[in-house]
Amino acid sequence: MVPWIGVLGVLARRHIATGALGVLLFFLVSGFVIPFSLEHRNLRGFFVRRFFRLYPTLWICLLLTMTMLAVQAHFLGTALPFGKRTVGANAFLLSSYVRAPWIERSSGHWLWRSSSI
Repeated sequence: MVPWIGVLGVLARRHIATGALGVLLFFLVSGFVIPFSLEHRNLRGFFVRRFFRLYPTLWICLLLTMTMLAVQAHFLGTALPFGKRTVGANAFLLSSYVRAPWIERSSGHWLWRSSSI
């Protein structure tokens, strides 16, 4: 038996959003872990590691998303819904700053969460 099932049941009965609670706990733990990871390293190295941890995966996901959108547009006989500016802004998590739409707006908004980290 999984001990967390009971806790999740209690939270759900009290109308507490477990997903939001999970995100809150993630940011709470991250707030403690990041300063400790900087303790023995320099700031430049931290940002280089963070860049290579986040962006390659982001670019692969965007490539897959754009490929699927291109296939869908081809079969529907329509144009791609996003231009180069929007794709570029999404590729560098800058959409909020340049007022470009998020490509994945219908799939749960995972990019805007990454851009706020």
